[in-house]
Amino acid sequence: MINVDPKGVYIFSTDTVYGLGTALSNAAGIDRIYALKGRDAKKPMAVLVASLEQADTLIDWPTPLYREPLKKLWPGALTIVVPAKPEVSLKVRAGFATLGLRCPDHPVLQAMLHTHGPWVATSVNLAGQPPLMDEDLIRSSFQNQVDGFLFFEPRPNGQASTVIDLTVVPPKVLRPGPADIRLLMDAGRMG
Repeated sequence: MINVDPKGVYIFSTDTVYGLGTALSNAAGIDRIYALKGRDAKKPMAVLVASLEQADTLIDWPTPLYREPLKKLWPGALTIVVPAKPEVSLKVRAGFATLGLRCPDHPVLQAMLHTHGPWVATSVNLAGQPPLMDEDLIRSSFQNQVDGFLFFEPRPNGQASTVIDLTVVPPKVLRPGPADIRLLMDAGRMG
């Protein structure tokens, strides 16, 4: 069990790249992340969930046909862009009507998300720079700026997730990555 302060901002291991994040309910923490990265407030951040059931609390599915393929693709290196429920913070969405969601394939992070609920996350880097993958460099770059470092096995593989927009037909790949999205593409054509 990982104990985290829901008001804290942490750097943590994922299955893809190291994440910088906080609880979805932590508005002040979300502001801190934007400031730490020098990230444009018009650029949304992703939300990590433990399951499709957690995702259901945050989004309105464009078609229920996407749920079946996601049962096979999640957890995994796949971020989906879907319509957000109105109660999801506009700050996380950068004012957009959509939300990027990912269910990471990392057992420790999964346990944390099950216990503490969805988290807002972004890669560990300054805006416009590649993600940092060296833990010593991450510590020295962000020491005293975050509330903790949650480095655990397995370590990230260094390849960012595939990002696919499910709000359009057919679905549109926004960032290529390791996920095999054929099942989602097929479901999008049927929807």
